[in-house]
Amino acid sequence: MALNILMGRAEHDMRGEMLADIQKQLQQNASLTIYYIVPNHVKFDSEVDVLQRFSVINGYSQVQRYSQSRLQVYSLTRLAWALMKNRPTKQPETVSTAGLFMMVTDILREKASQLPVFARLQAKSGFVTALVSQLIELRVSRVSPQDLLDIVAKSADNIFLRQTLNAKLRDLAIVAEAFEQQLGQQRITAQETLLHFVEELNDFELTNTMFYLDGFNGFTSAEQAVVNALIARYPVTIALLGDTSKLGKQQAGDVFFKPMTTAQQLISWASNNQQSVKTRSASILRNLSSANEQVLSAWEKLGEYRSFQATDNNITALQAFAAETPIVEIQEVARRIRRALQQDPSLHLRDILILARDLGPYQPHISAVMAAFELPFFLDTDITMMNHPLVELILTLLSPQKFNYQNVLAILKTGLLRPTVDGKLVDSDEFFDIVGYLDNYLYAYRPYESTWHQFDRPFQLFQVTRDNDETEISQDQKINQRLEFLRRFVVKSFDQLDDGFKKATTFRQAATVLIEWLQKKHVVEALIKQRDNLMAQGDLVHAQQHDEVWQMFSQTLDDMVSFKGDDDFVLTDMVDILIAGFSGAKFSGIPNSLDQLTISEAGIVQSTSYRALFFIGGTRQNLPAQTKTTALINDAERTMVMPDLQSGDQPRYLQNTAQQQMAEENLLFYGSLMSATDHITLSYPILDSSGQIAEMSPFFKRLVDAFSVDVTTVSGQPASSSALIKHYIGTPQTTLSELVKILPVARQTSAFKAVKSLLETTVKSRLNRVFSAPNYQNKPVQLRPEFVAALFGDQLNVSISQLESYYHNPYAYFLQYGLRLKERTTNTLDVAQTGTLYHAIVEKVLAHLIQNNLSLRDLTSDDIKHLVSEQMAELVTLPVFEMLTEDGKMRATSEYLTRVSDILLLNLQAAARENTSRPLAVEQLFGFPKASLPALQLPKIHVRGKLDRLDLQDNAGEFGTIIDYKSNGKLFSWAQAYDGLQMQLLTYWDAAQQSASQLGFDKVGGAFFAKIVPDKTSLTRSMDIDALLAGKILPENFKYRGLFISDSAYVDALADIEPSEKSPHYPLARLKNGDLGKSGVDAVSAEEFETLLKRNRQNIVTAGQQILAGHFPLSPVEGGLTYSPYLDIMRFDRALGDRYREQTTGDKNRILELLKDEGE
Repeated sequence: MALNILMGRAEHDMRGEMLADIQKQLQQNASLTIYYIVPNHVKFDSEVDVLQRFSVINGYSQVQRYSQSRLQVYSLTRLAWALMKNRPTKQPETVSTAGLFMMVTDILREKASQLPVFARLQAKSGFVTALVSQLIELRVSRVSPQDLLDIVAKSADNIFLRQTLNAKLRDLAIVAEAFEQQLGQQRITAQETLLHFVEELNDFELTNTMFYLDGFNGFTSAEQAVVNALIARYPVTIALLGDTSKLGKQQAGDVFFKPMTTAQQLISWASNNQQSVKTRSASILRNLSSANEQVLSAWEKLGEYRSFQATDNNITALQAFAAETPIVEIQEVARRIRRALQQDPSLHLRDILILARDLGPYQPHISAVMAAFELPFFLDTDITMMNHPLVELILTLLSPQKFNYQNVLAILKTGLLRPTVDGKLVDSDEFFDIVGYLDNYLYAYRPYESTWHQFDRPFQLFQVTRDNDETEISQDQKINQRLEFLRRFVVKSFDQLDDGFKKATTFRQAATVLIEWLQKKHVVEALIKQRDNLMAQGDLVHAQQHDEVWQMFSQTLDDMVSFKGDDDFVLTDMVDILIAGFSGAKFSGIPNSLDQLTISEAGIVQSTSYRALFFIGGTRQNLPAQTKTTALINDAERTMVMPDLQSGDQPRYLQNTAQQQMAEENLLFYGSLMSATDHITLSYPILDSSGQIAEMSPFFKRLVDAFSVDVTTVSGQPASSSALIKHYIGTPQTTLSELVKILPVARQTSAFKAVKSLLETTVKSRLNRVFSAPNYQNKPVQLRPEFVAALFGDQLNVSISQLESYYHNPYAYFLQYGLRLKERTTNTLDVAQTGTLYHAIVEKVLAHLIQNNLSLRDLTSDDIKHLVSEQMAELVTLPVFEMLTEDGKMRATSEYLTRVSDILLLNLQAAARENTSRPLAVEQLFGFPKASLPALQLPKIHVRGKLDRLDLQDNAGEFGTIIDYKSNGKLFSWAQAYDGLQMQLLTYWDAAQQSASQLGFDKVGGAFFAKIVPDKTSLTRSMDIDALLAGKILPENFKYRGLFISDSAYVDALADIEPSEKSPHYPLARLKNGDLGKSGVDAVSAEEFETLLKRNRQNIVTAGQQILAGHFPLSPVEGGLTYSPYLDIMRFDRALGDRYREQTTGDKNRILELLKDEGE
């Protein structure tokens, strides 16, 4: 037996050299079988390459079919499977990650009193998973915690470090011992499969067998054990990077330090096992371009900080560029790939590799960019199972809050839980259509779990009224019915699962409940249908993922039953077990066998048969990678014990420290460079994904400087039309995207016209649409008469608040009342919602008083509180307020709102005690068909509305007073009334005055705003907190604000106050001489009021004329966009020429002057 080590550099074709040797060996021994071992990640590509090259060596052409049974290509794990699959001995059970998690969790629970360190750490998120990983590492490395304790005991290192490691290792030893006992002899971890294979190798003999290993730089502990076992019993040839003349002289930091150290370890092992050793240098060269050969030679020196002198500083095969952002960078790579394919017909996409040390910043953009540039690709990265719809469905179903809005939608949108009709799953399109309506309902009302179960209160998205003679069901009714059907299906499905878990006493029973529920609810059937649809669409990658995720789910449940089947069932433990099973699980990638370019990460072993390499993301932060060890035994502790472990005849190895891993980055970069034979492009973004300025990687910089490579800067847009033609041409779509960026500055150039002319032959309609964009002006045009008639009719029937909104923003008026666009309904308890509640309570209490011919003055405080409680109890039965009936927080909120309502009514009562007024009407309509006063009629416009409250102000029945409730402390603004921005009080006054006799008084004397939402009390340093919490510090007094006629009789009816006094609740004060004051007094003379009322009518007519003329300019008043839901439609931007409407400024006197001037 012999160990042959073939050493060479990247320019050497060590695979070709080994294949030539293999041919000789097979010719010399007709019964010889050779196993060609490669890293698992490149097994498929290597198998194809090895057989193709071996067929050529044997005289076949590359297009001829070729098979070979005596030369077999395997990875080490596949070799173990192939050699052990027919063994008569029983193979040990491989415990999954979930199984190990359960074992360790139980051990920690049982041994808690003996684990002072781990007991504190157990509650920390991720601790159990980290502990499992550490136990596996120690088992695979054949290292026990006691071994480490012995090393620490004789160590002279830092005493504190020794003490903390000692404490940790003692706990680890206790857990490890119990872990070993539970695994026993018939169970192993997945990472120990190769170690078991080593044991099996000792029990059988392979005759006429040789092993060749290719593509390795080093081995894990388990792989090393297999290789050692093979060396001890069979002829082994291994190809490693390095220089035989320097073997034994390598130093840490050398590019080839790792493979040459591996060679030394293998030589030592072979010698100790009386095997002959032969090392030789490779002689056959790869077919590399001279540029690539120089680059690789350069890095051998530059990677070790040695000097390098380039023989040719003009090598075009090495290029570098810096892009503005990661998106611009990947776009530039795509453009260069397309150019390369056009320039070299022999180049294929499968010959191109895109690498990054970290693909994270690029992954969100890769699919879109590659699709735009029409470049098929294979993303060669691990994809976690945690994001699969089946996993989301199961984990959300097992959560305690599955009836909340987000969770219900998360479950339904997987498409796996669907109702059935006549035993068949509801069609996917029909199902997602009604799920969309359910989404709107849940978003609007956010029902609690108890509400879901109240079937006497159906879910109704649309409020439908039917006449008795209607026979057809409207579309809205059908949607409501479908919505209720889905609601009942959800409730029944969730309840059946919950009931099953409540009856389950063991994990075995719980697993059975879950599987039977998934079958009964046709989840498995839905999963299979999704898989079949993906296969029909040719999406084999995602189709395969459905099978894999179900297998992982089944295996996790099997392990749960195996380890905890008879234990008492705890739902949260079941969730933790499933998370442990899925979190570490990855989907297996389908080998890149089609003509696609490969996108991968530099930390993954790559084939060396690519022709072109694009290494992206080469920033100082990413290359070399900044590694951090997260293992339970940290780097400092590993450094303490590793020298002792690696000494002796049986060296053992733990995983490398972060520092050791970073020291291997130069080798990793070398491996990336050797993956391509013809061309290398290095690139990095100037701004990283977080928007921070990034510097070029020192690895890139050393190469760029060595060869004086010009690092071009790629901008997000062409600098000129000639730059567009030279550097930015891609597909028609992407070229158009770049062309339009320079439209304003280059449209007259010949180059621009040439590209435009070319695009007109392929994407003419898109080009015309894009080119018209710069001419777009954000100015609405006048609506055509037929559209005005269709949207608004010939005569307007509007509320005054609608007309006010026209003056605030005419275009928003068109969107809201013309197109009837509205925000998605939501039923959150915000300020507006609570204001509506207070309004309703006040209205209902006062309606009760009117019905009983009472005033607030006639009630006691207890009477008011009783009435408020009654009305609150009635209001919370309405869908809009039913959330207040839920237990917990909402019940407390309901009690708080009741107390606030008490305060509001008591405030109104205090104001009522200033005079003899009594309420006449609440919610008095005008301009409506039924139970209404006449509309305020003006030319082509009927104004309708609702008066919140009408009071009879005096006992003689001369004056009426209008009260309008507001959530904020609104004041009457003369300037806004002049501009049409505040017309409510004046219009209500006008409408009530024309129906005064019908209402029971002679004339309206005043109209006031009443703030019904209490102010919050601001905390100050001088405030007595105890008094505040005791309720002794009250907000400011309630006060009406608005407008009233300075008629002495009406003033006296408002409040009977003496000279130098002011009313506590009305905007009224008297001077020393008894005259009305000015400050804080909202009085106006009858003449002044008539002038103001005339302006208000004029504003109404003007707004109506503008609306019926189709005039809806985008000219909001400043502040008019603050709470607008239409910002994304209006796109108002002052920088692009949009302007606010000018507003009139000034006080009462200034506005009266303007009105007087207009009258003259």
